[in-house]
Amino acid sequence: MSTARAATLALAGRFEAALAALTPSETRSEHGRWVRAYVAAARGQLRRAEQIAEPLARAATDRSVRHAACITLGSSLRQQGRHREASAWDRRALNLARTRSERAHALVGLAADAVGQFDVETCATRLSEAVDAAARTDLRVQIRIDWVRTEHALLTRRPSIAARAAGRALDRSRRARLRRHEAKSLLFLGVALAEARHPRAIATLERAGVLAERIGARAIERVARSVARRLARA
Repeated sequence: MSTARAATLALAGRFEAALAALTPSETRSEHGRWVRAYVAAARGQLRRAEQIAEPLARAATDRSVRHAACITLGSSLRQQGRHREASAWDRRALNLARTRSERAHALVGLAADAVGQFDVETCATRLSEAVDAAARTDLRVQIRIDWVRTEHALLTRRPSIAARAAGRALDRSRRARLRRHEAKSLLFLGVALAEARHPRAIATLERAGVLAERIGARAIERVARSVARRLARA
């Protein structure tokens, strides 16, 4: 099915190719609409992602689409600072989960929601549960786990541990050829290096901005360049 190919392309950070892979009828299907929601979220079009994902998260006939839409909706809400709303959808995703991967992705989302609410203990608990649920061969969920490890370490003022976690995420992103994940991992690494006062921080953030711009991940690009500019002025 071209919807499966479109999903693979979207997750790899090839957004235009993902949308182009959908036929007109597939664009309107539940799977196709989730691909469009994911691409919108990845591009930083958060309100659009929310508008597409929420009806799917509530009422898609395919359980796996409902689960994926809940995860995408949670991510979009988090990026808007709406962490309590995000956690409600991530809990729904956890209830819908039927596989180790689905459970792990929902738990990672809940851990990230806790970071946004400065709840260190809940973050650590959910992160531990995600590690237990995740298969070691599932690189995408392992990358997301390392992102939240980075955030947790920064929240608890351990920048060197944060940098190690972000570095692992970067290595895994490159190994899996997930370009958006690579850009986001560079962003996390740059922030961790900045907190550690490492001289490579600005260069790492600039690399994140360049890659994010190249693939159209505008939200990552904006944050990376904003932090790099602030560090350069300091």
